[in-house]
Amino acid sequence: MNQDWNQQTVVAEYAKAGKDQNKNWYENAVNIPSIMRLLPNKRVSVLDFGCGPGDFTSQLAEKFETVGADSSEGMLAIARQQNPDINFIQWNGDSSYPEPNRTFDAIVTKLTLEFIENLPRLVKRFRSLVDGDGLMVVSVQHPLLAIFSHPDDDIPYWEMRKFEVQIGTTNNSVTKIHRSLQQYVEPFLQHGFSLTKIDEPEISKLLAEKFPVRPIDFKVPKRLNLQFSAV
Repeated sequence: MNQDWNQQTVVAEYAKAGKDQNKNWYENAVNIPSIMRLLPNKRVSVLDFGCGPGDFTSQLAEKFETVGADSSEGMLAIARQQNPDINFIQWNGDSSYPEPNRTFDAIVTKLTLEFIENLPRLVKRFRSLVDGDGLMVVSVQHPLLAIFSHPDDDIPYWEMRKFEVQIGTTNNSVTKIHRSLQQYVEPFLQHGFSLTKIDEPEISKLLAEKFPVRPIDFKVPKRLNLQFSAV
């Protein structure tokens, strides 16, 4: 059964999964370090779009002046409770940013764009928020992973297609959108960004000895991380 991100059991299960180190080790040990390498090396203002319960936002706040934004008030309630010193706002990108004339040195979005149907419209909003020659850092499920992890959906690489993903151990699911690399990149190139870096983080042998790595994890990247510069 498909659920929205304000549904209480979806929010609770998602937040719980984020705290499970046995399930979330890849994000903490592989993906987040990759994202951090794509962000500025100095303390700048950063917007974390699609912040969810704020776990990644709190890590960003250790290094940057950070604001978290999400569409779900349920997620934001958890984020605010756990991180009272961070500014969290309700914003889904469909309309203008709630604070007029506000800009950021960088925007980062982690595992969120695969839920967005109108990506060009959102990217246009992002461009209006990036200050001067700032950065946009995008982390999404790698396009190849959906193909290999969901063989029953028979997803062609080049076709933008929706598919369902179970949340945790419940019967709840959410809809993701498979996109090719080109389909992710083109909206940014068309709305005032240039692609500057690509990172497909690889699992090291050392991590493979410590965590429950699957054979597929050595064949296909789990994440696609992109850095864009505003032009």
